[in-house]
Amino acid sequence: MLDAASVTLLKTDFGFTEAELLVYNYLLEKDKTVAETICKETRVPKGRIYDVLNNLIENGFIEVTYARPKKYFISDPVKSFSNALNIKERKLGILEREAMAVAKKLTSQKKSKSIETIEIINNANDFFSKVSKEILSSSTVRMMSKSIPTLILRGEFPSLSSLIAENESVRMSYRLMLANLLEKIYSGNANVKYIISKEYLHNLLAHKDKQIKEEATKNIKELLSHKNFELRVIPAKISDEITKCTILDNSCFVAIETPKMFNYLYLKYPFVVDQFIKTYDDLFEKAEIFSM
Repeated sequence: MLDAASVTLLKTDFGFTEAELLVYNYLLEKDKTVAETICKETRVPKGRIYDVLNNLIENGFIEVTYARPKKYFISDPVKSFSNALNIKERKLGILEREAMAVAKKLTSQKKSKSIETIEIINNANDFFSKVSKEILSSSTVRMMSKSIPTLILRGEFPSLSSLIAENESVRMSYRLMLANLLEKIYSGNANVKYIISKEYLHNLLAHKDKQIKEEATKNIKELLSHKNFELRVIPAKISDEITKCTILDNSCFVAIETPKMFNYLYLKYPFVVDQFIKTYDDLFEKAEIFSM
C-alpha cells in the first residue's frame, strides 16, 4: 500500500492523477491482472481505464503481457521506479533542448526588433522619417523645442528654411512628421506635452511680420483647444541649457548640437529612455503653464 509520503512523491514529482494512483496502488498487491478486473476493483471509469494504464506503461511504472487478453502487473517496485526515472530524465533532456531552442529564437527576435538601440542620425530626411513613423504608434509625445516651433509655425518661413529647405525630400518628410503629430492631437489619440522658450514664443506672438504673428496666434489657440495638448514655457536662459529632444513611448531623439552638422541621437534603450522621461516630466511640472 502507498503511504502518504509515496502518494505526495508520485503526485508532485511524477504528475500522477487520482486514477493513476488507484491503479498503481492496486497493482502493487496483485499479480498479472486484466483491464476489466482493474476497472471493476478500482472503480476507475471504463472509458478512462485504458488511458490510465497506457500512461503508466509509457512512464515505466507498470508492465504488460501482450498475450490475449493483455495483463498488467508490477514485477518489482524498485525496477518500476528506476524505469520511470530513466524515462523522465530522457523527457527532461528533450524538454531542455527544446526550451533552449525556443529561448535562442526569442533572443534573436528581440535583437531583430531593436528593443535596445543607440544610433546617431546625421541625415535630416532619415530623422524626420523615423520620428514620423514612431509617432504613429505612440500614445505619448514629449517635445522640447528651442528655436524651431514645430507645431506653431507650419508655413514656409525663413526661420524654418535653414533646417527643412535643403531639398524637396527633406521638406516632404518634415511635413509628414508634422501632419502625423497634429493628427494625433486632433484625434485625441496621443497626449502631447510641449515645452518652448517663453521669450521666443512671445516674440512670435508679437512678430513684426504680420503673417508669422497671425499664424502663430491662430495655431496656438487651435492647439490649446485640445485637452490632450499641454503647452508650457520656460525662460530662454534655462531653455538654452537643456538639450532639445523628442520623447515617445519607448524611444527618444536627442539633439547633438554642432555648428555645421545635423545630428540626433536615437535611443531605444528602456533604462535610458525612462531617465529622459523622468527628467522631462520634472521640468514640465516646474514650467509655466501657457494660456492666451
